[in-house]
This record gives sequence, structure tokens and C-alpha cells, in this order.
Amino acid sequence: MKEALNVEKLRYMQIRLYNVGSADGRNSDPSKGKQLLFDSDQLTKGSLAPSAIDASGTFVHTLPVEIASRIWEFQYSARKTQ
Repeated sequence: MKEALNVEKLRYMQIRLYNVGSADGRNSDPSKGKQLLFDSDQLTKGSLAPSAIDASGTFVHTLPVEIASRIWEFQYSARKTQ
């Protein structure tokens, strides 16, 4: 993913990718929740632990996409400036 993303822009925004489950709803266990597949903080901060997003100080846009009969969710977030 590093080659596909502009590291300079990642200083200002965070991108996460989740596997939400099957597009047809079968074989999905709601107790499992979303599975984090990628977090851009791993590239910029070197941390493997996902960081929490402060909803009051952050713009967040979530985009669900169906790929190969799975629902993947792209989450884009950026801190609000004062």
C-alpha cells in the first residue's frame, strides 16, 4: 500500500480499510465486527496498534465498497484545524 499512497498527504489524514463481511450477508458473524486490514498510521508512525479517532476533533468519511462479494469499508479521517 505504501507505493499507492502519498506519504506527504498522510501527515494530514489517516486511511483505514476494513473487511466488513460478506456482501450477501451469509456466513457473517455479527459478533466479530469489522476486521482492520490496513491502517496508514502503520506507515507514518510505525505503530501496529490502531489509534483511536477523536470524533469531536476529526472529520471522518466512510465509504463501503463491494469487492469480490465482500464489503470493504474505506475510512478517511483528518483532524480539524483550529
